[in-house]
Amino acid sequence: MSEDKGYRDIQNFARNVRTWREERGVTVEELAQATNIAVDILRQVESGELPETLYADDLISLCRYFHKKPYEFFEDKKA
Repeated sequence: MSEDKGYRDIQNFARNVRTWREERGVTVEELAQATNIAVDILRQVESGELPETLYADDLISLCRYFHKKPYEFFEDKKA
């Protein structure tokens, strides 16, 4: 059951990053430049993968860029 929750959290994270990026009208490359996170890492994130090289500093950068709290990345915002 905890694996299902972890999977949902990762999928929510991926969906929210992509949605917020698209709402801002920026490309993955532009987001990478603004947050100092590698393009490949962001692409993995948006595809629902959890890269081994995604660090807490990266989440903080995303929080600052999107003006969100960390927990908001894991919320189910669909529907």
